[in-house]
Amino acid sequence: MSQAAGPALKYVYRCLQLNPAKQSQEILDQRAAGLGLPTRLQEGGADAEKKRRTQRQKIQQELDSIRSVFWTAHSAHLHAQLGRLDVSDFPELQKGVQRMLHLVGIREQVNGMVGMPSANSNLVNTVKRIMMLPPIEAGRVKDEFLFALPFHAELSSVKATVRMLISRFPQVYQVERAWFDQILATKSGRQYVARAYGESSSGGSLGQEMNYSIFAIIFVLMMLARIMHSLTR
Repeated sequence: MSQAAGPALKYVYRCLQLNPAKQSQEILDQRAAGLGLPTRLQEGGADAEKKRRTQRQKIQQELDSIRSVFWTAHSAHLHAQLGRLDVSDFPELQKGVQRMLHLVGIREQVNGMVGMPSANSNLVNTVKRIMMLPPIEAGRVKDEFLFALPFHAELSSVKATVRMLISRFPQVYQVERAWFDQILATKSGRQYVARAYGESSSGGSLGQEMNYSIFAIIFVLMMLARIMHSLTR
């Protein structure tokens, strides 16, 4: 960054280097420093800050351990493990614990979908995966799923599974409602490819190249729209 940049621009630059899912308190410290307010380091000293970082790392490891057995452990065990985590000083971890406590209540519904003939296994496995991921990582996985969906052979099966969630497992549907609604709104790109190929077969190589070019442009525009949507959420 240029040395001539003002304090406000430097503050924005520093905050953009931090991950809000893991460094929310550091962002608050930067804001406090910019406003001339006391930060945690000023209030407690370097030793207190080092102790706090160690405590956060330990809690994060315990939370990751709980996630690794979430789908197979007994509900009572999960409640006990999550309940003993002291996350009062870590708002980003507190949200993760609260989400997992909620998921314990609908876990059996999600597990019950595994192996159901009418449930798309790819969607079910993706749902189980994103439920265990931090928000930013989960958002990346959801966006990747949506990017590929228009050209996926199982698009109709995926949509049918979402409709089944709405009717039979509404609590599961509500957890990722916005993402499920995006899936239902997805249009098939395979039909366009088939139509373009059929037309190009009778129109010569020039027509084929034009159809492929149009398809490529549409695909790139769809990708850009998905990326812009994820950045503005």
